[in-house]
Amino acid sequence: MNFDVVKQLVAYGREQEKLHDKHFRFTLTTNGVLLNDDIMEFANKEMDNVVLSIDGRKEVNDRMRPFRKGAGSYDLIVPKFQKLAESRNQERYYVRGTYTHFNTDFSKDVLHADWHDVWHSPHPPVLIVFCNFLVFNVFTCFMRISPLSVFSDFPSICVIIAQQAP
Repeated sequence: MNFDVVKQLVAYGREQEKLHDKHFRFTLTTNGVLLNDDIMEFANKEMDNVVLSIDGRKEVNDRMRPFRKGAGSYDLIVPKFQKLAESRNQERYYVRGTYTHFNTDFSKDVLHADWHDVWHSPHPPVLIVFCNFLVFNVFTCFMRISPLSVFSDFPSICVIIAQQAP
């Protein structure tokens, strides 16, 4: 993330708001690796929403998002996500899960940890699951996922989310 460019774009947007009597809602998406106190403070001031991108439970995330030397990123990003969620009073953030051929049992990723312990919240954050045919077609071509495997776990995800709802 080029944080200076993000700040410049938001500043430009705020200028345009005044000129055109509008209000822009900004959203920041992060994988958490570069997330720090300055970015969290900026996000809490300027971003209507923050999307926290994670590839699932530890073993899945670490396999899909390793650092150059091979270490996984899960243990680095989860504490940062927890801190950001707390700094936003457990509001105005979403968790974006990624579905690949390494987690065709995506419903297990939805429940990969006790929400009370991981997110320090009585309810899980909203989980965004990108489920459209374009994504499935890309996965099918590049990740060799059967579209049927995607749909086979979808009812489980819906039941889990419904059970977790306040």
